[in-house]
Amino acid sequence: MARAIAGWAVLENRPLLTGVETVLIRRLQRWESIPRYQRLAMLWAFGAIALGLVTWACFALGLNFSTASFAFLIVIIALSLLDSFVSSVVFSVIAVGCLNYFFVAPLFTLGVEQGQDLLALAAFVAASFVITSLIRRVRELGDIHREQARLINLTQAAYLAEAQKLSLGGSFGWNATTGEIFWSDESYRIFGYDPGVKPSLALIAQRVHPGDGDKFRPIVERGAVANGAVDFEFRLLMPDGAVKQVHLVARPLSGAPGQFVGALMDITARQQADQELRESEYRYRNIFRAMAASFWELDFKDAGSMLRELRAAGVKDYAAHFAAHPGTVREMMRATHVIDVNDQTVALFGRGDKAELLRSLDAFWPEASNHIYAASVIAAVTGKPSYAAECKLRTIDGREFDALFTACFAPETVAEGKLLIGVIDVSERVRAQEMLRRVQTEFAHAARVSMLGELTASIAHEVNQPLAAIATNASAGLRWLDRAEPNMEEVRALTTRIAADARRAGDIIARVRNMAARRAPERAQLSLNGVIDEATTFLLHELQAQDVTLTLTLAPDLPPVAADRTQLQQVVVNLAVNAVQAMAHGGARARKLSIRSARDGDMLIVVIEDNGPGIAADHLDRLFESFFTTKDNGMGMGLPICRSIIETHGGRIEARNRDEGGAAFIFTLPPAT
Repeated sequence: MARAIAGWAVLENRPLLTGVETVLIRRLQRWESIPRYQRLAMLWAFGAIALGLVTWACFALGLNFSTASFAFLIVIIALSLLDSFVSSVVFSVIAVGCLNYFFVAPLFTLGVEQGQDLLALAAFVAASFVITSLIRRVRELGDIHREQARLINLTQAAYLAEAQKLSLGGSFGWNATTGEIFWSDESYRIFGYDPGVKPSLALIAQRVHPGDGDKFRPIVERGAVANGAVDFEFRLLMPDGAVKQVHLVARPLSGAPGQFVGALMDITARQQADQELRESEYRYRNIFRAMAASFWELDFKDAGSMLRELRAAGVKDYAAHFAAHPGTVREMMRATHVIDVNDQTVALFGRGDKAELLRSLDAFWPEASNHIYAASVIAAVTGKPSYAAECKLRTIDGREFDALFTACFAPETVAEGKLLIGVIDVSERVRAQEMLRRVQTEFAHAARVSMLGELTASIAHEVNQPLAAIATNASAGLRWLDRAEPNMEEVRALTTRIAADARRAGDIIARVRNMAARRAPERAQLSLNGVIDEATTFLLHELQAQDVTLTLTLAPDLPPVAADRTQLQQVVVNLAVNAVQAMAHGGARARKLSIRSARDGDMLIVVIEDNGPGIAADHLDRLFESFFTTKDNGMGMGLPICRSIIETHGGRIEARNRDEGGAAFIFTLPPAT
């Protein structure tokens, strides 16, 4: 209620409270100082008694509904002044119940017969809610008024002391004629003296750093004699050995010769920060200049404005927009300007003149690398800390080379529209990788030819079958033609069979030629099950000769893989031949070879299992090492080449022993995207 009374004064635009209001406020402040749970208990008890007394009095006096409603409103207003809005609402609801029960027909029930009585009750509820809401607002205004009064009561000295603490600065007065000095509390703190000590020039001289003593005295003396302004920085040497940097500013008071007023600022932290910043900039500049990598500092402000214009135009998906409008990417490159480059950049991109590199970025960016620039812009605007990708870049004389492009998006530099990018020439690495791929291809070709040599008997058997069928069918056809009445239908049927057998022989020879051919790998979308079926045709005679039973368990509806057909066939054939040879050398009687395909999560998996002797424990970790072999006449290149092929296609290969005996080779491949 005290807050409410103060609020009424504010609403009436009265700066001061009356005597009665002041007394009332003091009493209510004592009420508000009671613990809240006690105050609520007393309030609810008082409210219940007050509502009960009003109900009894109005009913005993036979007052009508309107008069009783007015009495109840007075009680609710008094209760609202004592506590919160919630309590007032509860008392209002109780009052409505009392009015309805004792003063609205039919009496002593909560029912209402006439519509006007219902409207009267609703009006009472609305009036009580409006009044309690206004009182709550008045209480809030009272709080605001009290806070304003508290702030007004703060003296100028308190304001000055708080400001000096925040600014790490003190104030002082100096009478050069009498030598008297006056310090603020913050000045005492800066010099490290207790506030009870009387300041003097001698005390100040004790704190001045010996290295600045010769500078301090002449400046003070000159200012006193000339009655002029003083502004200089010096150091203080504190008793604990700490050194403070201080900035002193003073000016003479007008009309009071020899008297000065001034400010003293502790700038130690600022100077340390400045020194750290200078050292950081020095380190950064040295790194920028001396690193072997190419570094660029770019002005991205105009390109950033273009991005904001695109956003304002309704563009939300930058990637899709850049893909549909490649010209926009080139425009952003032209709007991105090179501010600075290091010496390595001049050596890599220029002709010895740094100035010719300080131009728009599009001069160094081929059309083929537009997507990399677009991706870096998207990374910057989506809040990523950095971006890196390999691409083609162009030197000042038009030569293109392979580069690793990196960009750093530090928030403080991005906000200023500046970017730092790095470029590393990876041409040698790319050439080395290409040479490695060629060597791997040569090794794979040699392994295929070697494997075909091992399967010569099987291949000869496969070719011999259609050739023998051709000879048999041709002889039969000649006999039908030598008859007195040649049977042309039989000859035609035999000729059809000859053609089919010839195609079959041609297909076998074509597969052998493809396996033996020396060519660069060509990836296409292939059926993994189809590759396995084709690979097993090379193995049929070998399996029969070694009395091996082949079981194919190929999962239907597998997605295609993006791979080179010949290389995948080489992997399957090589692993299957190894399994057959292991079972033959191990002396297994019922030799079984199983090839399974399936889907394993996001990958396709192929498992080749045998029931041979398995793999020695000390060989498991070395199986895929180059030139490691367990065969007397082996080269140790088959399995390493298989691993290289599978990993080149984005998969993995491993070997393990089966619990039931034998070995299993498993490789995975990703489905084509």
